[in-house]
Amino acid sequence: MLTELDALQKRLEALRPLIGRLRETTGAASVTFGVLHHGQVVFQGADGWRDAANALPADVNTAYMIGSTMKAMMASCCGMLVEEGKLSWNDRLAQHVPFRSVSDPTYGASGKNLVDPADLFHVVANLPVAADFRSNWSYCNYMYIVVARIIEKVSGYPSWASFLAERLLKPLGMSRSRLWRDQLSDDNIAEPHFAKDDRTPGSLPRPDLSADTLMGPAGCLWSTVPDMLKWIEAVLRSLEPPGTGDATRGILKDMNTITAHHSQLTHRGLFENTYGYGWARLSMPSRLYGFFSTNGADEDAVPGRCSARRLMLYHGGQVTGYLTTLCIFPETESAIICLSNSQALGDASDWVARAIMQELFQLSPPLDLINLAELKAHETLAAYSNLMQEYRLHQDSEGSLENLDDKFGVYKNEGLKLQLTVRPTSQSGKLGEFLINDMTTQLHYLEYFAKDTFGFPPKSREEQESRCMVDYTHYQQLLLTFTRNGDGEVNGLEWLMQPGLAPICFVRF
Repeated sequence: MLTELDALQKRLEALRPLIGRLRETTGAASVTFGVLHHGQVVFQGADGWRDAANALPADVNTAYMIGSTMKAMMASCCGMLVEEGKLSWNDRLAQHVPFRSVSDPTYGASGKNLVDPADLFHVVANLPVAADFRSNWSYCNYMYIVVARIIEKVSGYPSWASFLAERLLKPLGMSRSRLWRDQLSDDNIAEPHFAKDDRTPGSLPRPDLSADTLMGPAGCLWSTVPDMLKWIEAVLRSLEPPGTGDATRGILKDMNTITAHHSQLTHRGLFENTYGYGWARLSMPSRLYGFFSTNGADEDAVPGRCSARRLMLYHGGQVTGYLTTLCIFPETESAIICLSNSQALGDASDWVARAIMQELFQLSPPLDLINLAELKAHETLAAYSNLMQEYRLHQDSEGSLENLDDKFGVYKNEGLKLQLTVRPTSQSGKLGEFLINDMTTQLHYLEYFAKDTFGFPPKSREEQESRCMVDYTHYQQLLLTFTRNGDGEVNGLEWLMQPGLAPICFVRF
């Protein structure tokens, strides 16, 4: 007779064909996955290619960038320092680092960093404010970079990276987890991909992300399914009430504070949807599940809509060419980790996590995940044409004789340490070009859009994807609008880099 564990493993093993179909539907190169239940590893596997161009298969030991799922590790580093009395959760930033707010773009085309790490505090102090103080929850990578500087200041270690490696990765036995790609000891590494129009994987440039770069503390870690399961096991142990297990002797400290509900994700609904320090807390079933994924939170795709409630600690990760989904269910000591190496037509890591979740807890009603993934793939394929339709709809075709002759020059935003160089171009059919921070990877060609406004739309969906311009989701992000003084001379320009915020202003030099 099958035991409960045998029956569960049989159900999970039966998912492998579905996992393969979900990956193929999204056009992802590969996905790897692991499952814990009642504290035991019950399922692991891989599907697809770590390097599609060379037909190299992925396996569970393939290393992927885990993106923002690393944020919880940074929070745990702070927990250790709080336990040692070197930090307090109530400390003001200015107690440890030179920071004062004066009032988001640091990651450009081809996955390149635009800002030097030395300019961190200057840039953070000049970031535009998204909402009134404590009026809303807002996601911000920059603050984890500030946290990294605080760790360096108070820990006694030479860097935040050495603290994380020596105090967390090494003690947990995460032997294939590294903060630099070149520190991995072999070539079993997932290359970054995007999904081409025919749903086959295309190659992307490797992300400019490591412990040395500005955004490193927000998500530069390479890891594997077995290593991530070790991390999850440590999190689960640390959540045990003091005295009931080895939580008091464990590596991780003050996890009850780190995973507590500090901010409301939404002010709607009866049940919990909150955020801690690097962890979201969702009372499942939740309409917010998926909000960390490129699949998004979809009311038609809520897992287990009619099933019993359970607490989930949740986060996603996204780095150019990589997507991660991490779900922990403390009450049953269960967890799901899924890693993918594609900027695809939907998030394969999220679809696979949903499939596993359904079988793990036998959720009701079951979702038709292939249909949902297909709908998302069609939506993603159509996104570029919809973007360009909106762009062309607002473009002024009457004034196409206007040129850039009086607009060539250098424009700077000193607060954000950004420089745009607008110059003539030899590109046929274009009126000019501009560089961001003199980086050749950040070259865009300009065409007339409207009076004093010029656009730089990608030529195709595949160009948008292969140049890592997936965050350009609104046509106004593709526009530079030049400003004039009282004498009619061009004295600056404005660029709406993030919808919902005011345009970034640049002064002509």
